[in-house]
Amino acid sequence: MNYKIKSLFKFLKTNSLSRSQLNYDDGNIKNIHYGDIHKIFKTILNCQNEEIPYINKDVPENKIKKDFCKDGDLIVADASEDYEDIGKSIEIFNIQNEKIVSGLHTIILRSKEKDTFAPMFKGYLFQTENVKKQIKVYANGVSVLGIGKKDISKININIPSFEEQKKIGKFIYQIDKKIELMEKKHTLYLDIKKYFMKNMFCNKLNLKPKIRFPEFTEEWVEYKLGDITFIPKKEKIKRLTSNEKLLTVKLHAKGICVNENIKPKLSKKGRPYYKRYSNELLIGRQNFHNGGLGLIPQELNGGICSNAISSFCVKKEKILLKFLYYNLSRKNYYTYCEKYVGGTGQKEFSEKQLLKLKVKIPEIAEQKKIIEFL
Repeated sequence: MNYKIKSLFKFLKTNSLSRSQLNYDDGNIKNIHYGDIHKIFKTILNCQNEEIPYINKDVPENKIKKDFCKDGDLIVADASEDYEDIGKSIEIFNIQNEKIVSGLHTIILRSKEKDTFAPMFKGYLFQTENVKKQIKVYANGVSVLGIGKKDISKININIPSFEEQKKIGKFIYQIDKKIELMEKKHTLYLDIKKYFMKNMFCNKLNLKPKIRFPEFTEEWVEYKLGDITFIPKKEKIKRLTSNEKLLTVKLHAKGICVNENIKPKLSKKGRPYYKRYSNELLIGRQNFHNGGLGLIPQELNGGICSNAISSFCVKKEKILLKFLYYNLSRKNYYTYCEKYVGGTGQKEFSEKQLLKLKVKIPEIAEQKKIIEFL
């Protein structure tokens, strides 16, 4: 059935306490801040499993609006810097005996009738495309978008029977929990990988790594980057097509992606652009010391880069491309390299400086083994 929000929900009072008036150590009343809705909390907020900040004890009690939250309340973030997050909402449950209020830039909705909504259904309902599209229509603002109670009350929602809501809410919540477990597992594997990345390669003073496969005993050999790589031929693009993919290098060795925010333009005074291919390692010279490097994936083969990003191919008889990437993408390596580039402002390596960087590498057989392991 189709309803307007105002016919099913009532709006409660919220606080306008700033982040500086909150803490995570001690207090009598907890406060849900809109920033946590955007960045931390899941759609269904289990109040006993998540860290919700306290209101500082020095905040006068008469300054706190005490419409305490109840299980099933829906809290909407009424401000955002982009359309995707405006109106982002959470449904809270498992409050138990805690006192929790809704804070700055939030709107709190409570069902008028107890049995209108099944647990967890409301939270997911507000994530549907139908509701989000209506929120975007009502949102207004320039640098920061906002939506008020008056506009939210006009939103139309479709709801099934209570029993169907129960099944929908429970089903999607179980999927969310599985995703959460997978994310934790993924994070654990990343931590394990970081440990091995740190210890399976030579540090600046060691000729042998701390962790090694037993069949390999030879010392690693130190080379300059220019001894084991070469810069491929550069051909300036003279004409851009409408479907060019402008590649950019993410920081902290997080790979290569398409820059959707900048449309490449050719001009006499502007930077030139070059074609890049999937057998190349890209290094952003202004941000190499922040992990600005990555391998071009096959799906971005033939993308373009400005000359602020350098490209390297490997001499295959000496080093494997993926091994070189693993070697250079270690945080303790690229942060150490910062000392080689001068300047107090923007620090940009020249290609000459990059080619002089030193790396220690083993024989090809050991490189292959490390790549297979990682």
